[in-house]
Amino acid sequence: MQKKYKPPYSAQFRSQAVTLAETSGQSYNQVAKGLGIDDKTLTRWVKAARPDRHPAGTGPTEDPVSHATCESRIRTLEMERDILKKAIAFFAKEQW
Repeated sequence: MQKKYKPPYSAQFRSQAVTLAETSGQSYNQVAKGLGIDDKTLTRWVKAARPDRHPAGTGPTEDPVSHATCESRIRTLEMERDILKKAIAFFAKEQW
């Protein structure tokens, strides 16, 4: 039994195929047929190109450093907001 020859597709071709599949308004099957590739291949490329979609039970990996940085920035912004609220209240009393 011979193995089927799989033509190598460049990253640029894959990227353009995914873009075409997502923006053309055609089904993946139609786009794949027009490009001369298997529709399952195109579907796999589209899924791989979407990092926001994960199989059930899995999620995006979180960067703990980035998460801690975000939390720190949120605390800073909340403090700044509270200071501004107090300043507005102070100046509003002074005017009346």
